[in-house]
Amino acid sequence: MRTSKDLLIDRGLDIKRLTQESPFLNSDRSGASPLVKPRHTCSHESQTRRIEEKERKLKDYELFLRSSEQKLRLEKKKSFEKLEDVAETLRIREKSLDIEKIKVTEAQKILNQEIKAIERIKKTIKLKESNISPKKRPSLYSTLVKSSQDYLKESLDSETSVIVETTEPNSEIFNTNPSFNSSSKLTTLRNQLYETKEKLKSAESQIRQLEQINEKNKKILIEVENLRIENQQLKNYIEKSQETSSISDFDPKFENLQRENEKLKQNKSKKLKILNEELQSLKVNFENTLSELSTTKSELKSTKLALSSAKIDNTKKHLENSNEHSAIKVQLNSALSQIKVMKSIIDIKDKELEETKNHLANTKSDIEYIKIQLDHSRVEISSKQSDIDELKIENTVMKNEIDSGKKKINTMKQEIGKLENELCEIGERGGKMDVLDREREKIKMKELFDENQNLKDKILVAYEEKKLLFEEKGKVHKELEVYVKNTQKLEEYLNDITNQKNQLEKELKNHIDHSNEIQDKSKDAKIMAYKQKILSKEIEVNDLKKQIKEFIAQIEKDSDEIISLSEEKKKYDVLKLRYEKKFKECEDIQKELESNLSNMIITISPLIGEAAIQQYTFSEVKKKDEEINNLQISLDKAYDDLSKASASFNQTILASKLSESSLKAEINCLKSELDFIKSQLNYAGAEFSIIITPLITNEETNNRRFSSLKSGEKIVELEKELESARDEVYNARNELMSCQAELFKANSELIRTKSDLEMAILLTDSYKVHPDNRQNKEILELRTSLDALKTHNSILKMKINGLENYIAREGVRYRQEIEKSLQLQEKREKENLQLMIQLESSIRSERYNNIKEKNQIEIEDIIYNNENDLIEENIRLRKSLKKCELEKEELANNIERTKNQAEMYRKLSEGLHTQLNCGSSESSDISDSD
Repeated sequence: MRTSKDLLIDRGLDIKRLTQESPFLNSDRSGASPLVKPRHTCSHESQTRRIEEKERKLKDYELFLRSSEQKLRLEKKKSFEKLEDVAETLRIREKSLDIEKIKVTEAQKILNQEIKAIERIKKTIKLKESNISPKKRPSLYSTLVKSSQDYLKESLDSETSVIVETTEPNSEIFNTNPSFNSSSKLTTLRNQLYETKEKLKSAESQIRQLEQINEKNKKILIEVENLRIENQQLKNYIEKSQETSSISDFDPKFENLQRENEKLKQNKSKKLKILNEELQSLKVNFENTLSELSTTKSELKSTKLALSSAKIDNTKKHLENSNEHSAIKVQLNSALSQIKVMKSIIDIKDKELEETKNHLANTKSDIEYIKIQLDHSRVEISSKQSDIDELKIENTVMKNEIDSGKKKINTMKQEIGKLENELCEIGERGGKMDVLDREREKIKMKELFDENQNLKDKILVAYEEKKLLFEEKGKVHKELEVYVKNTQKLEEYLNDITNQKNQLEKELKNHIDHSNEIQDKSKDAKIMAYKQKILSKEIEVNDLKKQIKEFIAQIEKDSDEIISLSEEKKKYDVLKLRYEKKFKECEDIQKELESNLSNMIITISPLIGEAAIQQYTFSEVKKKDEEINNLQISLDKAYDDLSKASASFNQTILASKLSESSLKAEINCLKSELDFIKSQLNYAGAEFSIIITPLITNEETNNRRFSSLKSGEKIVELEKELESARDEVYNARNELMSCQAELFKANSELIRTKSDLEMAILLTDSYKVHPDNRQNKEILELRTSLDALKTHNSILKMKINGLENYIAREGVRYRQEIEKSLQLQEKREKENLQLMIQLESSIRSERYNNIKEKNQIEIEDIIYNNENDLIEENIRLRKSLKKCELEKEELANNIERTKNQAEMYRKLSEGLHTQLNCGSSESSDISDSD
């Protein structure tokens, strides 16, 4: 591009060339002016030559003026065409600015609507934030960086904000997957960056167009200045030509014309000064605009550099944020999986706890039942002791009876001796006895012997049964020894558990020491909750120990009672031996009596008559029958006592067997419960470590990551919502637990009824063995109680079925409630995300509005200044054109005047020629007048 100086130099060279070519300036090289007065010595021929030369010069001057007019016209046409082009471009710009203003007004309307909606959302958020703890303010550096990034990212049009606000809320669908939110946000940010880049490119292209227009304006101004310089040169040239011309000597009117020309020149000089001042002001304004453009260019360059640096920082931060987001997502996924696993484990453990509690309740009920049975057995033992005392009393009575019988036998022997003497005396008198009476007496004696043998057989059977009972009792004693050994093993196992518990307490102390470094109250609360759980577990373990000790003490009491029963059995064996000896003595005495009687009858038969013998034998037989009946009654009583004792002993054996089975079941339950407590303690320690380690890592990451405060706050809100959901689940679980406890109570009642039924069945079987007990009132009562228990059992089954159906319904209801709570959580999360997005969009819109307002103000100022400048330039150019036209008209008038003057001069020259022809004297006068 050529500068204004080069153009001025070229114009100066052209003017020099024209002046050299012009005939007016070349004619004056000799130094003498053509308008010098002629000498009186000159001839007429010299004067004519001079006049012809002047005419030639005038003709040349006219040709030069015509050529200059043609050049001026051409240049004016070019300038007018350029001005029209500039005016058209300005009109196009005005139209584009009007269109942009319309777009801006529409965008402002949309933005005002959106700002109103955002203000409504802000009001709702402020109400919610009043309950939330205040957030940490970011640093100035971070705010500046974010503001610059947002300024670069956000677009200049309102359509982008509308697109962002329409696209971003659609992320509600994908809130369940946290990784999709970050990816959608990244895509939106990338789209925004791409749009901002395109808009920056469009702004740069507009700036380039403005620069081109300014360059065109500069060229036009330079051309105008060149035209002005050419006009000045032409004026100077005309002035010089007028000064050099000596036509003014010919006529006095020329002086008037010259004065008018001078006036016109003065006016033109004034106008030219005004034009110069205006041009200088235009130059100053143009230079100011150039300086402003240079400053804007430098600012654009700085903004471009800031954009590039911000893009680099944004990419770096984006990578860091993406890594942090991925790590946070992984942690969240792991935490969610751990929470699910923990929930499942907690549910399993709760079920196991409920089962153990129910087992404990069953064992307690069984222990109570065993206690009741032990009380019954004690009552029966007391009754047995009373029976033994009665037997002792009967034994003493029998001894007294035997002594009295011996005394009677001695008296009988004496009487028999007397009778023998009397028979000897009567034998002489008596006759023979009938053989039939003797045979009858023999038959009766045989019957008595048969009865005695039957009694002996019964006593032997009872003795064998007692032997079997004693053998079973020995087995029971052995099983009790095994049970004592098992209890010792249990005590050892409990000691191991206490040692493990101490180890766990040490580990917990270490964890507590480690957790003291963490100053969060939530963690302390969790630790206290775990401590309370552990204390509750310790209390349960201590209760179990107490129960086991009480159970062992009861077992020892039962063993003492069984030992006392064994001692009583030994006493019973001794009594049995004594009774057997007494029976044997009675049998020997009976045999002696029979032998004596047979001898007596043999001796008396020839002496005593049949009638006397019959009377004697009948009386004696009656007495012996009575004694035998008494003995039989006593034996029946003893047998009944033995049968009662054997039945009660059988019942005690059955009760001991049942108690053994229940004790074994209780021991297994206690073992399983202890294993469960141990596993739960281990699980509590593991859960404590699992909870503490991510908390520590979260603190470290939170100390490192100040930029990810929003994500941390979201995580805290999600954790709070999870805790609320957990509380709801725990409440539901507690209600289910209560239902299950009722079920287990019903099951324990069923088990009790089953045990009662088994006992009743065993008792009925034991009573069925003995035919004498079939019509006992107790059996009838037991049957009635069995029927009642069966009906009660059926009622309980109905209740259990109803409870199971209720539990199933409640389970379905709680599942539905949990699903609803989860859906509400998801809705809350979506609402929170929407609020966050709306907040971000509102912040962005506010920043965008501020930036847009600033840009609009700046653009309007620039446009206004440019418009004003262009309008002023147009006005000035029009004024300059008008002035040029006026000058042109003045030049045309001057040319016409010069033409008229030339005609006048021709007329004068013709007159002069005529006068020359007339005479020389007159020519001298004319020359003097000239």
